[in-house]
Amino acid sequence: MVGLSRWIAIAAGDVSGTTIERLHRGATLGLLTADEADRLAGGFESIYGLLLRHEVEAIRAGSTPDTFIAPKELDTLTRRHLRETFRAVALVQARVDRNWLYRLPG
Repeated sequence: MVGLSRWIAIAAGDVSGTTIERLHRGATLGLLTADEADRLAGGFESIYGLLLRHEVEAIRAGSTPDTFIAPKELDTLTRRHLRETFRAVALVQARVDRNWLYRLPG
């Protein structure tokens, strides 16, 4: 999602803003659909929150925080939501790749 938002920033010629702001800018500019931008922004917020909670728990436990979360440590609903988020990212990446390859001189 961060990579897609950076691509949007470059394509738009405006590198300002957060990841979520850039995703919504992508929808405004027609680089993403509104649904894609909403799904990606929601997924980014969910994953960021999950990682933040994981790191806080590590600090409270006296461990060194990291960004690795074993899927088996997550409840079923969270795993399902994470899987759907990754699927949405993959679909948008594939569509963007296809559409932008046609614009390259060849």
